[in-house]
Amino acid sequence: MVPTERDYDFIKRELLLLPSKQRREIESHNSYYGRKEYYPNNLDKWAEIGRQMPKKHAEEKAEMEKKLKEMRNEIDEHNKKLMEAATKGPQCAVCLENKYAEDGPNVAVSFGPGKCRKHIFHEGCVKDGRVSRCPLCRGAKKALKRVDMKKLSKLASPIIKVKAAKVTKKKSPTKKVMERKRCPNGTRKNKKTGECEKK
Repeated sequence: MVPTERDYDFIKRELLLLPSKQRREIESHNSYYGRKEYYPNNLDKWAEIGRQMPKKHAEEKAEMEKKLKEMRNEIDEHNKKLMEAATKGPQCAVCLENKYAEDGPNVAVSFGPGKCRKHIFHEGCVKDGRVSRCPLCRGAKKALKRVDMKKLSKLASPIIKVKAAKVTKKKSPTKKVMERKRCPNGTRKNKKTGECEKK
């Protein structure tokens, strides 16, 4: 069974709390009550346990870190497979991804009826409690509803195809235009004959 993000967060929290737990264990071992069961004849055994504790704690921490890394890899691999087999739909306004899966955190959900039902999000992006209303239309809080995967492609914004403008070749200037010259100062061109005349 593939671990969930919740399982991963639980182990991560345990790893964060591990140093304080280990510190309390050492303090308890060094206290009167930790030494009591070994006193007076087995104090050597008590001291040996105290010496072995840092090594035991380091091994425990390394094991938890390894487990956490494996879980992260499993979750990422699972999500990758889900995304490969996902359906394209409208862009999620939270993570800006437009692929939705039938299972896991990438399930398509909307915030209820009306125009808001066209605003689609990933369940993992909006179900953690931080997003209580539709990020697009800011409507009042509504219950999240799953969206039918068949409707996603219809709800996706249509791609507008822009027709390429026809490029017309510029005609090369005629011989007449090429030969056209400016009239010298003090003269002007006659519109009918095209010759320079004095003003």
